[in-house]
Amino acid sequence: MIKKLALALMIAVGLTGPAQAYLIDPLHIGNWEGGAYYNDGNRLFSHCAVGTGYRNGIDVALGWGPGGLTIGFIDERWRAFAVGSQTNIRIQIDNRWDSQGSANVIGPGQLVTTMGSQPRAVTAMRRGRQLSATIGKETLVFDLTSTNAAIDALASCYRRHNR
Repeated sequence: MIKKLALALMIAVGLTGPAQAYLIDPLHIGNWEGGAYYNDGNRLFSHCAVGTGYRNGIDVALGWGPGGLTIGFIDERWRAFAVGSQTNIRIQIDNRWDSQGSANVIGPGQLVTTMGSQPRAVTAMRRGRQLSATIGKETLVFDLTSTNAAIDALASCYRRHNR
């Protein structure tokens, strides 16, 4: 799962082409696992990412790269979305943050959206209890367990490796 999420987020944070990522600095924060990833092709630092699986069968990843905070979702039911296309997504975190935008379809069943480094969005993720993602006509709810610690670890990881 983590390798799949890492590859999804590598593309989302700005790398192009069929790159492979390799883990060089593992992170384990609560139910989140991942770390710092480097691009196999050029051996340069790519991003930091962690992911976890939810009981509903959806894998969720958080990444920190040049564009700030990125969130990715992986589920088989989205395989019908064409790779390279976009789909509408609404992200709500408790009553703290609500954003409508687009998610990039970066692989079969893989959707990624950037929350950026907007303080309000990052703070909502840190302090939130539940994230709701509306994709198409379906609203999915995810508990944000250990998210504050995960974001702290991602930001620290990015600062350490992005030199």
